[in-house]
Amino acid sequence: LDFSLNSIVQQWKRVLFPNVKTSEEEKIYAALKIYEANQCAIGHHEVISSDQHMDEIYSLQKPHAERLLNYLREFEPELINNRPPRILDVGCSIGAYLFGFQQFAGELVGVDLEQSSIEMAKQLAEYKNIKNIQFFIEDGVTLPELRQKFSHHFDVITIKQVAEHLGDMDHFETMLKSASDVLAPGGVIFLEMPNYLFPFEPHCKIPIPPHAKKSTIRWIARLFGRIKTENDERVLQSLNMISSRRAEEVFHKLGFSYRNL
Repeated sequence: LDFSLNSIVQQWKRVLFPNVKTSEEEKIYAALKIYEANQCAIGHHEVISSDQHMDEIYSLQKPHAERLLNYLREFEPELINNRPPRILDVGCSIGAYLFGFQQFAGELVGVDLEQSSIEMAKQLAEYKNIKNIQFFIEDGVTLPELRQKFSHHFDVITIKQVAEHLGDMDHFETMLKSASDVLAPGGVIFLEMPNYLFPFEPHCKIPIPPHAKKSTIRWIARLFGRIKTENDERVLQSLNMISSRRAEEVFHKLGFSYRNL
């Protein structure tokens, strides 16, 4: 949890000015809009002209990849010293996070349930001439195809900003069980997710009390005018009000050892 003055100010700016995007959000939004509009048509002049935007996305993701690499160097050096690691990203979207590992990993695999995201990821990988990467349309909770193809295969599994969209803790537990089926012996699962003990909901950009129920969050979101479309309602409905304590309970149940970063 980050209770620094700067963090608190930034969170409240999101509450008071929800339509004002940060510079990082603006760059990602602009690049995705360009690629969406052109269906990622490789060779199309408008896509080529947006290459600088995609480079900005990669540069924005690079610090996140570096953070994981620094963790591996410090705490799990055997995973990277013996051979280039095999990395799986669950909920990979268009693959930008994975691209940050392209020169470091021996094999990269991304899965996402959204067909349009996977198609875009494949075309971006081709456009960037990234050879050591594969993408699959896959249910990230159960991983049915990957559990057959890649049993106990990956040295590192990343699950970023996914756990809070699983609806409930049962799905969270199932996802971790499935991930462990494709994790190599001695491998690590890197989880990144909001902690709902913090008094802020990052998707609706509203203040919330700790341990708030979904009905309470819906009421606050309506009060702040955050539910305007069916998609807003779907996002809210998908939320799993996870906290560090609830996650640790699942880790203990599954026999996982863990470290807070």
